[in-house]
Amino acid sequence: MDLSLSQRIKKYIDLKKITQESFGRPLGVGKSSVGQWVNGKTEPSAAKKIQILKEYPDLNPRWFLFGQGNMTNDVAIKPDEDDFSNLVKEDSTLYRFISKQTSDLDSTFQELLEAKDSLISMQTKHIESLERTILDKVNNMFTKSEVDEKVRVAVELAVLKSKQNE
Repeated sequence: MDLSLSQRIKKYIDLKKITQESFGRPLGVGKSSVGQWVNGKTEPSAAKKIQILKEYPDLNPRWFLFGQGNMTNDVAIKPDEDDFSNLVKEDSTLYRFISKQTSDLDSTFQELLEAKDSLISMQTKHIESLERTILDKVNNMFTKSEVDEKVRVAVELAVLKSKQNE
């Protein structure tokens, strides 16, 4: 039976006989986040998965990420950065997985930046259009009526001032 990531996280927490809160503490997340992982509502990010493997060195990366092999490693030595980098490079499957996750995150970030710029551009054009419409209506309103010229100028100045304050 293949276990989902959420089931593997729960099984590991049960094996360690720790609470979800205790599991999340060294990762900088609360028990509600761990609870969402365990319940399958969300998954830890790629960066958080790497952090889990660093914080829990007895956790077998292949089992944790792919459900393959034993849950725990024979040796529970906390690796330093270089050891972990070498482990990732030596395990091409894990390395490809992490590289793809990083690439996907970069692509998503770029798409969000482009969408933000596009939205700002559209909003700016819409605001400019609304400003032109308001000025046209104000000008038409005053040219059709016989209102004192000073009132028309005062309204135009107020519109220009509000435009400058935006």
